[in-house]
Amino acid sequence: MSISWQPRAKEEAEAGAGENAGVRVSIRASAHRTSGEDEDEHITIKMWNANGGQMKAESHGKQTTYIHVSLMSVLVVGIVKDERSFRYSVSKYSCLNGGFNATASSHLVGFARQSISYVEWTITEVALMSSALNDSSMKDAQAFVEVDFDFIVIGGGAAGLPVATRLSENPDVKVGLIEAGVLHSDDPIVYTPRSSEHVNSSNYDWLFATEPQANAHGRVISVPRGKMLGGSTGINYMGWHRASKVEYDAWKLLSDPEGAWDSDEMFYFLKRAEAAVPMSENTYSQDDVADHSFSKGIGTDGPVKISYPEVYADTVPPFIQACNALSIPTNANPYRGNTLGVYPVMKSVDPDSGKRVDAVEAYFVPAASRQNLKVVTGAHATKIEFRPESDGEGKLIASRVQFVVDGKVFVANASKEVILSAGTFQTPQLLELSGIGDAARLTGLSIQPLIDLPSVGENLIDHVFAPVQYEVKPGIRTFGEMWCGVPSHAFDIVSFYFAPDELRNDPVFRAEQEALYESKKTGWMTSTDATAAFTPLKWTVGEPKLVAMVQALEETLKKERDSLSPLQKAQYEIQLDWLRKGETPQVLTVMASMGVINPEQGKSYFTMLSSVQHPFSRGSVHISTNDPLKPPAIDPKCLSEGFDLDTLLAAYRGVEKLVETQPLKSIIERQVFPPTLLMEDKDLAGYIRQVCSSGAHFMGTAAMARRNLGGVVGNDLKVYGTRNLRVADTSIIPLPMSTLTQATAYAIGEKAADLIKQDW
Repeated sequence: MSISWQPRAKEEAEAGAGENAGVRVSIRASAHRTSGEDEDEHITIKMWNANGGQMKAESHGKQTTYIHVSLMSVLVVGIVKDERSFRYSVSKYSCLNGGFNATASSHLVGFARQSISYVEWTITEVALMSSALNDSSMKDAQAFVEVDFDFIVIGGGAAGLPVATRLSENPDVKVGLIEAGVLHSDDPIVYTPRSSEHVNSSNYDWLFATEPQANAHGRVISVPRGKMLGGSTGINYMGWHRASKVEYDAWKLLSDPEGAWDSDEMFYFLKRAEAAVPMSENTYSQDDVADHSFSKGIGTDGPVKISYPEVYADTVPPFIQACNALSIPTNANPYRGNTLGVYPVMKSVDPDSGKRVDAVEAYFVPAASRQNLKVVTGAHATKIEFRPESDGEGKLIASRVQFVVDGKVFVANASKEVILSAGTFQTPQLLELSGIGDAARLTGLSIQPLIDLPSVGENLIDHVFAPVQYEVKPGIRTFGEMWCGVPSHAFDIVSFYFAPDELRNDPVFRAEQEALYESKKTGWMTSTDATAAFTPLKWTVGEPKLVAMVQALEETLKKERDSLSPLQKAQYEIQLDWLRKGETPQVLTVMASMGVINPEQGKSYFTMLSSVQHPFSRGSVHISTNDPLKPPAIDPKCLSEGFDLDTLLAAYRGVEKLVETQPLKSIIERQVFPPTLLMEDKDLAGYIRQVCSSGAHFMGTAAMARRNLGGVVGNDLKVYGTRNLRVADTSIIPLPMSTLTQATAYAIGEKAADLIKQDW
């Protein structure tokens, strides 16, 4: 929970509330049953407003009350000093008292089968937090700009926080970090692994959406991005996965030889970030095929604690065994460079606390007390200012950063470097707003071009997913039994149903698990779906079909050659080689142990989520206005290359084989979506276009590649034409990677900090 307090009354100041002291508040609910089983429930939630007056929220009806109250997440927040209590009410999205900035949530626990007529929220614990974690102190923009910084980092996500905190290890340098979001310290919405209540809330997510997608029935597709200190590490599904050795080695094929990045570099910095609990220590091994030993290749003493899930759904063992029966081997350790096979993916979850580990917990909390590290939150960076180099090659020198807080413009100074870590969407946006990009585009928006770099914002890459859903037989327990709400950004179909399955099926089980998590930080609330198969296309379609598909693709690319950028031509040669050799995954199939489309009362499901890992489609991110507070135009052009659609069709046929294979077949009651009457490829293609969604694994818009190919940064991460502006986030990834991007983003941040330290 993050709370800042502005005293509004004399008694508040007398109680010490005006000292900007952060608090950690643990909230419990008590309920009193005063009516019989056959009577309607009447729940009154007591709240207190800024003037001490009582406010009420009422709900009637046995079935709806529990759901309604659970989703309302109404809180009572307070300061207690000298046995005097001041209590305030906030919702999970906004504060009813303008003097508060608070975000949190809680749920009714353990009363699902009782007729509840009275509920009172009470504070049971109030503890002082470190002032360094107080959001209000970080939002003091005026104090921030009065510091003469050596380094300024823009963006406090998976790469930005590692850069800032690693640089601040040197007490002789001053580091400033500018973050548009806020700090959600100890917020259960963020740190409970099974929570997804951040969905559709601007407190947590930028709520970006794509341009209408011509090859997805003109749909506008939601693209989640974390808006908080910690970035998307606070809203993602916590998967910790590396790309293969072959994929990381391909980076150097697109770069200058000197200082080129490769798998050795990436594995070194991945290991620096990781603190892994080996699979041999996992309390539940879901398959008997894998050798559960781990090599020394995975990190064990880094800041990001990662572990295997404590709990697996009943669908996981038959899924793995069916894969094995189809000659898809279990990969005992995909973290050594070979990622092919079926296996559970590690998660950024602390097995001791049961909490999500985001970039805040991993990097910022240990460094928050450093006097040479300053963070300003709620600060939207709007422009990087440059001065010309007085000698040398005439490159631009980044010297100042403009940002806006509550409508007021501030300017911070950096004497050494500016590091841009705003992510795949906002990094190119800020470059263009600062005069770096396609000169014609910038001139048309009344922005003075400083560096003509047309590749800025191009090469947008994402993994496209499509679902196939099955109902399972009674008695098969899935994560649908516990799911706290499927994100609405997951699939953009009107018919999708996003209410928690548990609230329909088994509220008692959920209440038990919530209580277990609250008391012991264990159980189902600590776990999420984590098991998947990473396969080359030839494992799915066979060698003859693969040869035919590749030949058809080559013919298509020849026809398009004149319209392809130099970077695309180089990328496609690499990707074609990967397809032919089959050494890297082209298809990802995730066992999602829940129903995501219209789940029925009392039934359980699993959904196979299939994805193209090395798509040939390329999109873009560009500004469409010179207003820095407007979102960029995001156009992934999903499925614009027909081969990507063909790959998803092949993946669907692979799922068909899988669900007809024992023991997975034995737990399936029926196929739900798509309807079985859609068996022809043309019908399935229409279905895929209607349901395909973003995998939220965005990369490539400031590619690290040779400038003549269309790169934006070199191997030192410096933007071409600048002396001291670097980019450190997933926008530098030059070509598609078959991986979840979180771990790679952390490694990029670690590597960037190392490069900067070498120069200074």
